[in-house]
Amino acid sequence: MIEMVNSGEVDALVAERVWQETVGALREKQVLSFFNVLQTSGALERIFPEINRIFGTRLCLQEAVQLTSDTQVRFAVLIHNLDHESIETLCQRYCVPSQYHDLAIMVARYHSDCHRVAELSPEALLNLFQRLDAFRRPQRFEQFLLACEAIYDLSYPEQCRHAFKIAQKVDVTTVLADGFQGAAIGKELQQRRVQALGWVTPLLTLHD
Repeated sequence: MIEMVNSGEVDALVAERVWQETVGALREKQVLSFFNVLQTSGALERIFPEINRIFGTRLCLQEAVQLTSDTQVRFAVLIHNLDHESIETLCQRYCVPSQYHDLAIMVARYHSDCHRVAELSPEALLNLFQRLDAFRRPQRFEQFLLACEAIYDLSYPEQCRHAFKIAQKVDVTTVLADGFQGAAIGKELQQRRVQALGWVTPLLTLHD
């Protein structure tokens, strides 16, 4: 592998093959060995220069391995310290599927908000859920929380999960049953969810 790096052969690897091998490694319990070997041989810097710059955070990836076999979550945790531009560059280079890309962007952008969930007002908390598209895509929101759990290994993701379940119980059908129509439906649903979260946020602070 070192000879491949020195000769430049590693620079000619087909993008699709690199991604296939990476996903294969992400399925394994010893996924860190894959990236450690790449770094030791000098290949990580050539293939994944973005990951090479932040590889000191790789222990979070091991936490993700303990939590889930979901390769999308593991990939998001691996690159959560990258900025938006670096993630876009990496994903474009290797034609990374949209579900991996989208979750990675979400985790990188919002994991710090999950970390300080107990500090958020009911309005800010609801806004976070909406930016994460949690109500329409609860399964991806759960992936996000798993990634945050791997990153922080603390109670914040569980607090966020609990608050979302409270907001999720405020259903649009009850708003419709009360006679709201048109644009008033969304406004009333928003107000009711904020009100519900108003009962939750003080409890999050107490259990922080």
